[in-house]
Amino acid sequence: MKHASFPAIAIFAVANLFVAVPRAGAVVVQYSTTGIFSVSGTNTADLIQVGNPGFVDFIQFTGVNNVTVNTSAVPVVSNMGNFFDAIINGSSGTGSGTFQLSVDQTVPGATNGSFAPALFSGTISRIGGGGPEGATGELILTFVDPSLTIDGVQYSIAGLGQGGLAADQLGLGLYNTELSANISASATPEPTYAALIAIIGLGLVSIRRWRLHKA
Repeated sequence: MKHASFPAIAIFAVANLFVAVPRAGAVVVQYSTTGIFSVSGTNTADLIQVGNPGFVDFIQFTGVNNVTVNTSAVPVVSNMGNFFDAIINGSSGTGSGTFQLSVDQTVPGATNGSFAPALFSGTISRIGGGGPEGATGELILTFVDPSLTIDGVQYSIAGLGQGGLAADQLGLGLYNTELSANISASATPEPTYAALIAIIGLGLVSIRRWRLHKA
């Protein structure tokens, strides 16, 4: 009975090992967010109001909780929270101070971080009408740095520069405005996978040397 040669056995073993080992793919990211206005120290801020003194114009940020995304080096757009801008009919509200967005990342790695405080400014008025059509102007967040990296995961504020604003500005209109970010991460091989790849490489080198020796 003819036995298989060393190269055939080695190639078969290497091929099966490579197939059996899961390759590193997309990075799973899980996070929650909070936001604080400097004028109040909370997620809700009263606006500087003109008109209709019986009510209060305000803005409130509601963060997200335990959002999970599958990302890679190619950014994925994901929700970071929502702004609710309440302007009473017959009044104008002006923003002041700063707004700071923080991210509590649980996967990969339990780590948290905060964006640099964004300048909170602008004026929005609601003189007539029962909906967004009755409002003019907007509140504006101007980001000193719209990107944040936590444990190899990058969060970059999306939607900046729309509606004629500067490239570092985000407009907040009447009622709800979603805050989104482009999330990206570079996948790195797990230690076991990296070690097995090294073994495969050594195996291929051994096969080549064996063939040269037999030649």
